[in-house]
Parts: sequence; C-alpha cells; structure tokens
Amino acid sequence: MTRIYHAPPLREASFQATFSPPTGWDSTVPGLYYGDIRTDFPVKKEVPSSSGDEKGGGIRFETASGTPYIQVEPYRWSFVAGGFYPGWSVFSTLLVEYLKRFFSVTGAVFARDTRLIYLNKIRIPQEKFCLQEFFNLRQTWPSVGRSNDCMSFFSTAKIFIKDLESVLSFTFGTGPKPLSGNDFYLEIEIRALGEMSLARIAEWITPAHNAIETFFDGSFSEITHTEIFREVKNA
Repeated sequence: MTRIYHAPPLREASFQATFSPPTGWDSTVPGLYYGDIRTDFPVKKEVPSSSGDEKGGGIRFETASGTPYIQVEPYRWSFVAGGFYPGWSVFSTLLVEYLKRFFSVTGAVFARDTRLIYLNKIRIPQEKFCLQEFFNLRQTWPSVGRSNDCMSFFSTAKIFIKDLESVLSFTFGTGPKPLSGNDFYLEIEIRALGEMSLARIAEWITPAHNAIETFFDGSFSEITHTEIFREVKNA
C-alpha cells in the first residue's frame, strides 16, 4: 500500500523514451505536436538538450503553472512533473495520453531506452548522526557520524528485474558542500530493456512504478518515514 506523507521527499518524477520514426526525424514534429497539445500546454520554450549535446536542443511545452511539462528533442520525448506531483494515477494517465499523441504525430511504432525516474531530497535535521539511523540502503556506510563539513559522496547500484525485463538503478549521495547542509538525494530509475510499443509501455509503467515504490519504501528506516517524511497514519 502506498504511504502518504505530509512532507514527501519527491522533487521530480519523469518519464523518458527515445524513438526511431519510420522516415527519420522531421524538424516539423515539435510544431505539429504543439498544435495538438497547446490547449493544455500553452507555454513553449526552447531549451538545451537533456543529453548535453551542444549542437542539439529541444522544445519544452508547459502548462500555465509550469508543471507538468513535456520536452521534445530529436528522437526523444520526456514528461516531467517537478515541484507539485499530482499522484501516480493522474501522472500516468496524462503520460500515456500525451505519449499516444506523440506516437501519432511522428508515426513511430516503438520506443526504446524507456525510463521512469524519481528524484528525492531528504533533509536530516540533526547536525551529527549515523546514516544507519535513517537509511536502509544496502551498501557500506561510513562508520562515524556525519557533520556538515563531511565530504560529498555518491553510491550507485543496479538491480535486474526479470519479470519486467528492466533494470532498476539508484544514485544516493549528498549535495555540494557547504550549500546542501544535511541534504541527501536519492534518484531511483527503472529502465526497460529493448523496444516497446505504446500498448506495452501502458502495461509496463504501473509495475515499474510499483517496483520503484517498493525500493523507496525499503530504503528508509521507520524513523525517516514517520519523523522526516511525516507519514499520514490510517490514510
């Protein structure tokens, strides 16, 4: 059962996929797509490529509030909810609807490198503490208490999920010092292996989301769930 929090750590939820349209990339696609979605995403902005390609770039289509937004780049489509997350039911419904429209505009049949990513920010109020008190991630933790002058660190791992033919990976670490204080970041990503049709993506995303939720739930101690995230009891 999904936990509900008064102070949820989720900062951004995103879905990404790449495509190979039958006739290659058509530079008119963003404009055609915008014409189809502009009622719901009226704001259009040019943005740098999410892949860091200096020669490329993309178009971001935003709602009036700025989130969620859709980003279209050559051969890549992203759906992102940052700041305000509407909940999985709304997020997944919108994702599939606007992805379906993108498939229609491009004529694409399959997507690949399909990913669901959740970025979480966890702030620990104490200046000195043991990581094991708040985190259950299966890795080797520093054996001493951590303070604000500790060096930043990152840890990553990958887990193959056979039933989903996917790989779940996570990156855990601190932010740059000294600005981050006692902020920790946990990014959880699940990536499907191989190509998927739109129908297969619609079937895959909820089990993929559930796999992320299960990993997230087990990553923290009950103290973190109840005192840091302030879980709503009997919700």
